[in-house]
Amino acid sequence: MHKITWCCLIAVIATACPALAQQTNSTNDMRPLTVTDSMWINSHAGDSMLLPLKCDSDGNIYVTFYHSKNPAHEPIYKFDGRGEQKATFSVSSDTEFTARGTGGVEFTLGKDGEVYQLAKGGKNFESYILAYDKNGTIKSKIKLTPDFSVNRFGVFDSGEFLVTGTPRETDQNLSPHAIFTGIFDTSGKLVRKLVMPEDSEYEKKAERGDSEFFDRERGGGGNLAVEGGSVVRASDGNLYLVRATTPAKVYVISPGGEVVRTFEIASDLPRKTIGTVVANNGKLAFQFLGDSDDTRSIIELVTLAGEKYATYDSSKLGIALACYTAPARFTFLSVKDGNLQLIAAEPH
Repeated sequence: MHKITWCCLIAVIATACPALAQQTNSTNDMRPLTVTDSMWINSHAGDSMLLPLKCDSDGNIYVTFYHSKNPAHEPIYKFDGRGEQKATFSVSSDTEFTARGTGGVEFTLGKDGEVYQLAKGGKNFESYILAYDKNGTIKSKIKLTPDFSVNRFGVFDSGEFLVTGTPRETDQNLSPHAIFTGIFDTSGKLVRKLVMPEDSEYEKKAERGDSEFFDRERGGGGNLAVEGGSVVRASDGNLYLVRATTPAKVYVISPGGEVVRTFEIASDLPRKTIGTVVANNGKLAFQFLGDSDDTRSIIELVTLAGEKYATYDSSKLGIALACYTAPARFTFLSVKDGNLQLIAAEPH
């Protein structure tokens, strides 16, 4: 069985931030961000957060924390811009998703802040999309047909879904690395399969054990280009399908399933991987996270056509980008000792 892959942001990383001031930027046009507001909140936070983080048009933040050995059963918490908890959305409220190997995969928001969650449920770990009402109750369970190992998804204004992942592991293929992307209607039926020109290349690299596309030590199937990527809805109504490659590859998908355009986003600093991607005001904000050799993080702000607009140094502003609001206000989250910190920053 293909394992659920999670990307955790460990709060202890934040303690290293003061030392980052001693490092020098490798670009001259990187703009610093200045903290304009910061607050600590007593919350249900554990020792880390799980990607993705989401933000709706009203500035509410949606986040999942890590408390237990099974992150797939962690609830989604909704906080307003002042840190007040507004709702909880729990996959564990339905017993179909509480057994070992079942649970949530990731979540996304509709245009009006509706919460949807990818999940695996039942004895056969089948793929579902769960729709929650505003009070956090599961109001519908949509089983995807055909079934596959789901990773990332988004919802169009029409209510249809763009879902991407890899095939299920079978006795005939214990290590599937191919990429599956499709548009599903509101009943969960596949209405259009999408094949990107680079899919076969990413599959071959994962099969070879290229570390950017697959970790040989974990075994089984999967493809890190998909698992580390994102699907983001922008103001033009299109979904932006992001592959976690170097540089990041972006496919702009229309509600009709057409690839409107593609572009690439490269980090201005080396050894950077995508953390969070958020959209607002006709722009996309890509946060690139560092590694153990260079723990800085930066934000690349680009237009919906992929044209670079600005680059910001976010190294000292918490771990994860949660919101980007016009004209240039960024909200970051971090956790420490079970408490949640919200940090707002703007260009200096």
